[in-house]
Amino acid sequence: MKSRTAPSALLVALLALPLGALGGCQQLGFAPAEIDETAVRETEGPRPNAHVVVQHVLLAHDDAGIAGVTRSLDQARALAETVLAKAQAGEDFGQLVMLYGDDRGNAGVLAIANFGAATETAQEIERVKLARGFGDLAFQLQPGEFGVVSYDPARSPFGFHVITRLR
Repeated sequence: MKSRTAPSALLVALLALPLGALGGCQQLGFAPAEIDETAVRETEGPRPNAHVVVQHVLLAHDDAGIAGVTRSLDQARALAETVLAKAQAGEDFGQLVMLYGDDRGNAGVLAIANFGAATETAQEIERVKLARGFGDLAFQLQPGEFGVVSYDPARSPFGFHVITRLR
C-alpha cells in the first residue's frame, strides 16, 4: 500500500458526527454551525471524488475532555506515529481502531460526500459538517493510502487522527 503523511497545512481536524449516524459514536469535535465559505470557494471546480469512505483512529490526549483518556499530548503524538507505522506495515486497520482508538463508533468507518455532492445514504456525512483538515485529508488520500491529521489547539483540540481511505 502507498502511504503519505498529510502536508502541514492539513495537520488539523477532528470530525463532527451525529450520534445516530455512527451508532453510538461519541459526539466529538463538532464543526461550527456556519458554513466555511472560504473552504467551499477553494474547492469549487471539478471534484474527482464526490464520495469517499475512510477509516480513522482518533488518538486523544488528556486535555481533550474525553472521558477515560489519560495520555499526554506527547504520548498521543507518539502513539499516532506508532499506529501509522503499524498500518503502513500491513496490520489490520480495523484492529488498530479497536486497540487504540478513542472514538470507535462504526469501527471508525465514515462515508463522506464532498462539497456540492448530495449524500447517497442516511449514514453518509456531508463534508461541510466535518472539521476542515479531516475532510481535506480524506479527499486527498487515494484508496489504500494512510495519513495523519495532527493536533492543533484551535482546530483539532482532541488529538490526532490516523486515516486510511477505503474507497
